[in-house]
Formats: sequence, structure tokens, C-alpha cells
Amino acid sequence: MKRKWIALVLSVSVLAGTAAVPAFASEMQQEISEMPAVETLQDHTLAETDSVEENCVLVGLKGSYLASADAALKRINEIRKEACKQGIQDPRDPNRKLTMSDYVPVKWSSDLEYIARVRAAEASVYMDHQRPNGTMCFSQASPNGVESWGEVLAWNNSNDMITGIDQWYGEKQDWVKQTGGVTGHYTSMINPNNLYVGLATFICPDADFKNTTSGEFSFETGLDEGQAKAVKNKVQKIQVQNQDVKAYMEPFKEKLASSKTVQAKFYANYRGSGFYQSRTHKLSFEDTVEWSSSNPKVAAVDEKGVVTGVSAGTAKITAKCGVFEESRTIRVTGDAKVQVKKIKGVPKKKTLKKGKKWSIKAKATPKNVAKLTYKSSDKKVASVNGKGVVKAKKKGKATITIKAGSLKKTCKITVK
Repeated sequence: MKRKWIALVLSVSVLAGTAAVPAFASEMQQEISEMPAVETLQDHTLAETDSVEENCVLVGLKGSYLASADAALKRINEIRKEACKQGIQDPRDPNRKLTMSDYVPVKWSSDLEYIARVRAAEASVYMDHQRPNGTMCFSQASPNGVESWGEVLAWNNSNDMITGIDQWYGEKQDWVKQTGGVTGHYTSMINPNNLYVGLATFICPDADFKNTTSGEFSFETGLDEGQAKAVKNKVQKIQVQNQDVKAYMEPFKEKLASSKTVQAKFYANYRGSGFYQSRTHKLSFEDTVEWSSSNPKVAAVDEKGVVTGVSAGTAKITAKCGVFEESRTIRVTGDAKVQVKKIKGVPKKKTLKKGKKWSIKAKATPKNVAKLTYKSSDKKVASVNGKGVVKAKKKGKATITIKAGSLKKTCKITVK
């Protein structure tokens, strides 16, 4: 197998207001004989993984993406041209200087921007080149299979993308004077081998620094040069390790009257162990959450966590998402006046072959307020039991009636 030698530049720059926070850089020369594992993603602006890594959970992080591709390209190419004009040391060869013949304007890549958007969101709550799911940053790929060969990150409290670029540019003198300081961001920008770049800035007011900017570089050719639009107030789904999450449900502060409802609040308290973390982040669980009540005759809860008072008493409301589970007790006052609002999961008609069975997946909302009952208009053609299992007995037609409280639905059965 043909081998590739690449330099993976992992460098971090942090700026809080006007005070610089200590930064670090790690430059690794790595022999790659196989491509890194790729995650298949669906949407350009809000990337969602198809499957979750082992011992991880899918959570949601609210924020906004900026769109400043043209301004970012202009600034980076100004820096590249300046390095060539001034004869700055060549990042590729310590024995030569850059010249104007080395100047190659870097181009924008939609695939690298895609990766950068995922990484900017992840890095806003996990400040490291390792991803919050425990894998390295290079495990992320675009839907087209394009990968990043170099990543730079910056954090600050601005509302633009250029501030992050200027943070990276701030390493220029350390590179020129060879002080041994952090220079990986700057050299990534001026390296003529980097032909494409994709940047993303994720604004998250709840993060340690509200602005996280990620830059992804590649020396590949012929990449798509499209640009993504800005996205405001969206929930970006990311994977985080279970060990960094604690489930939490807010207590029910007031008693709940019968027939009234209240939204139970269940979320993930996340605190990553990245390079610089000081805050616990309240994130939403984006995997399926299962809700249950210890006493549905007192308080019922639906699949969205809406609790409905049924009769006087207490009940424990439990939310479960994978390995995470939390419960809170709710007190209900007054008599039950709750009515079934709708019955779902009942098709208008169904055709069955003689001797076959079929289950009606009926669900009443609110859950556990009234019992579902099933009745056949002709048991000789099609019978139904208390669990909604229909058995086709002989050719003909029959109607199955499903009731819950005062509501009912019907399904016409044809047996062939």
C-alpha cells in the first residue's frame, strides 16, 4: 500500500478580551498507511452523525454559525503574500526563505468548511484537538469523504471570524525569530503546500469563550469551492463521552392541579476534560428519552416529558436516555378531569391473508389517562384481543374499533 507522510499541525490560540491565556502547540510527523475512520454526515450546516461511538451520547449545543468566507480568504492571502514578500522562513524547509514564486492564493473548500463547523461547535465545549467523543480531530470527514490534514483553533469573545485569524497571525514574530514559541497557526496559513482552507466560527454565549473559530487545511486539489450560509440559533448535535456527563432533572417547584400540565426538564450537565475548561455546560439529550410515571393514576407523562395531573397524590417522574436516568417527585392536587386528546397509530384500513396476525400500534395522548380497548364488528372474519392483536380468520370484511376515554378510531380489515 502506498504510504503518505504528512505533518499534522495541532495548535491552539486563546484570547479572552485583551488578555492572552497561555496557549500550547504540538507538531507531529505521522506516517499514515491507512486513512482515518470517517463519520458519515447529513447536512452541511448542522452535521449529525449516523451512529454514536461506544460509551458516548448525542447531545445538543445551541449556537450560531457566522459566514465570512470572502473576508477570511482575503485576510489569509494577505498574510501568505506578506510572508513571501518579506522572505519569511519556509515552513517546509528550515534552510530556505519564501519568495514571491512561492505565493499561491489559498482557496475556500466547502468540505473543509463542513468539517470546521463540526469542530468549532465541539471545541466550544471541549477545548482540545481531541474530539469530545474521544477520537482525534482528523476522524471527522465531509459527506464527500474529504479530510482535513491540519487544524488550528482559536477562542475569543468577538463577534467575527477575523479575530481568530489575527490571533494566529500574532505568532509571526515567534516564527521569524525562532523563539520556540507557538507558531503552528501562523505556519499553517503561510505554507504554500496548503491549497485549500475551510473556516468556521461558532458563537455560543454559554461557552467559556463565546467565539470558537476552527481552521481546516488541505493540500488536495480540485475541491469544491462553495460557501455555507450563516445559521442562527440552531442546535448542533455532537457526541460526548458518557464519563463527562451527569444527568439532571429540574425539581418540580409547585404542586400540579388535576388536568393541568407542566414540562419536565431533563438535560445533560457536561464538563469536558480538554485543554482549558472551567464551566459545566447544560446541553440537551438528543438521543431518545424515555419518560415514565410511577403512578399514572396520579400523574401521566407523555413521550415529550409533558406531565399531566390526573388525581390527588404523589408520583415519581423518571427520564431515561441510554445509561442516564433521573427522577423527581411531583405532587398533584384536586380531582381528575383529564381527557384523552387523541389516538395515534391506527391506519384507516388493512388487508390480511387468512390465518395471519397483525398488531395495531395504537397510542393515546396523554399517556396512561385511559385504557385502550379493541372490538371487532365480526369476530368470525377478524378477531382482536385486548392488546390490539388482530387475527384474520376467514375471507370477508370487519371493522376494528379502538377506544380510549371518549375518543375512538376505526380500522377496516379485509381478509383475503
